[in-house]
Amino acid sequence: MMRKAIITFGVGYGFEHIKHFVLSCKKFIPDTDIYMFAGKNIPQLEADCSHIQGVHFIPFKENFTGKVIAKVLSKMPSLQQKYAQYLSAKWERDPLRRTRIEALTSPLTQFMVKRFFLIKQLLSQLPHEQVMIADVRDIIFQYDPFATLQSDAIVTGIEPVANSESEMNEKWIRRTYSDAIFEQMADKNVACAGVTYGSRRAINQYIEEMLEETYENLPKIIDMLGADQAIHIRLFYYRLRGLTRHLEANGSGSIATLHFSDLTEFSVSNGRIENLTGQPLAVVHQYDRHPDLAVELRKGLEARQPVNQMAS
Repeated sequence: MMRKAIITFGVGYGFEHIKHFVLSCKKFIPDTDIYMFAGKNIPQLEADCSHIQGVHFIPFKENFTGKVIAKVLSKMPSLQQKYAQYLSAKWERDPLRRTRIEALTSPLTQFMVKRFFLIKQLLSQLPHEQVMIADVRDIIFQYDPFATLQSDAIVTGIEPVANSESEMNEKWIRRTYSDAIFEQMADKNVACAGVTYGSRRAINQYIEEMLEETYENLPKIIDMLGADQAIHIRLFYYRLRGLTRHLEANGSGSIATLHFSDLTEFSVSNGRIENLTGQPLAVVHQYDRHPDLAVELRKGLEARQPVNQMAS
């Protein structure tokens, strides 16, 4: 049996924010290890999860020197830009020192980008053959998404709008790349960076290409919200060569991505959301954008006693 890992970030969250993610994962994917980066409340989270097997909390920490440099340079934009250009060039020219360069780079970036530096470090220490990178607060599981995963596959969800129809995604792509690059992707559906999973090889390649794009565009994306999303979209439409890329639309795959959905692609009953053919979705993302749905899914989960994890 292939070992499965889900890597996520719960910094600033209490148990109430991660509860439904964790319980649904351990019910429907019981043999999966959850690795969650968290903040100073790890002792409390560990106590809250003491009756649940396979949940590992990791302190969220960044390189001290890098943090100090980033803080000082934040008050000197021109030097900050030159420093970013230096790190970008150094990372490209000196592969043997990339670990050190990445530690210095991470504090320059917004949280959703910096997580990829930490994921790279963590994944190098894990033995798992199948890996998911996921948000935590707004995800609930309904069955095992890894069950039918191909060895060369990488999977993400797409939203029912084009990049040109999403003001925030358009802004992020234009700022991270250029107006010309945005025009190439304008008619593509938004690919959501909140859920990505695949074989270990596929996820390693995804992370490496995410960092390549980060360094190529680093001076433009210092502390910028949404750069990870722009890069994710570009990777799934134009990169990740050699992998089978699955961009799953609502109702047609294992992922439901609900921010822009009016829910007409689904039916909801008995605490579950299904596509119109009656197939439940493995990963339900952004369900909290629909308060009534959130109540029903959470009640449905809590009504079903998880197996093999909960203390009697």
